[in-house]
Amino acid sequence: MATNGIKTAWAAQLHTAKDALEDKPPMDYLVKGVIPLPSLNMFYGASGTLKTNLILDMAVCVALGRKWLTDIDDKEGYETKKNQVLWVDADSGMRALDIRIGAMLKTYKGNAKSPIAYASFFSPAFEAGRDPKLVLEMVELIKDLKAKMIVFDNLGTFSGGKDEISSQMIQVMSSFRLISEKTCSTLILIHHEPKNDNGNRRTPRGHTSIEAALDYGFGVRRDSDVVQIETTKVRHWNIDPFAAMWTFEHKPDTPDLNTARFFGVEAEVPEKVLNARQAIMDFLKEEGRANQSEIISNGLNNDPKVAKGKTITELNWLISRGKVKMLPAKAHNERQYTLSK
Repeated sequence: MATNGIKTAWAAQLHTAKDALEDKPPMDYLVKGVIPLPSLNMFYGASGTLKTNLILDMAVCVALGRKWLTDIDDKEGYETKKNQVLWVDADSGMRALDIRIGAMLKTYKGNAKSPIAYASFFSPAFEAGRDPKLVLEMVELIKDLKAKMIVFDNLGTFSGGKDEISSQMIQVMSSFRLISEKTCSTLILIHHEPKNDNGNRRTPRGHTSIEAALDYGFGVRRDSDVVQIETTKVRHWNIDPFAAMWTFEHKPDTPDLNTARFFGVEAEVPEKVLNARQAIMDFLKEEGRANQSEIISNGLNNDPKVAKGKTITELNWLISRGKVKMLPAKAHNERQYTLSK
């Protein structure tokens, strides 16, 4: 393409103030309140935390348009929007996927026409960080399938040999973002967490560009057959921690799954979150009302200390749950907050 042709193509893609001022429809979702559509997301955790099974369970629920992580009575749960699913695997192998997906479809009463497609170890291999042509071919495949939920398991196997702890991952993550944007779909990447916990904020393994590219990052940890999930990267709305219990039955005299699914269970709220919420509530009970700066300052001086970002996040959570009331702002004054009656 000539230089002038590139400039013309770019110019046609520009938005203006008119576009910005036009009313937009509400953000769509794949899993209501959890996974936006379109978006780029990641579930990560140590090996053996059931993260692949958790997302397979989500994928089958999306394909069937049924609630995800319902309670034991199959009532409460996260609404999903029925869509075609594409699962791209370079980790589990085809036999494992056949068995796991089959067991979940059987459990949820799916059938041979349920809209889920999957492949293990594509040949030629798909590598998001090596050849831009492969990325465009993946875009075309997704469009042909009309898929709106695409899962890549796992990030390292699709990086095209890029150094996971270097800025080379910028190209990899940009490729996944491009796929999401060009297909207006939700991408979910499965990944690992650092082997050594240095006590800092929880993040996916590798370069900072990995987390920076995400709309949502979900840290997964396991306690027996219950997995706890918390958001560690948030671009849009805040998501409370949630939990799921793994249940299954084997085929007689085999290790193969016959039926399998997750149920939603009560989440274990991290202590740092509880501390932040309690610090805000105690301060407002004592002061009656306060502005955001005062609430943040109280958190920083609290024992244990609450970081500014955590205070703001949990203040918004308390407001959304009706525990704290935001008072109307007076002219030239900061907005104030008080406990709800």
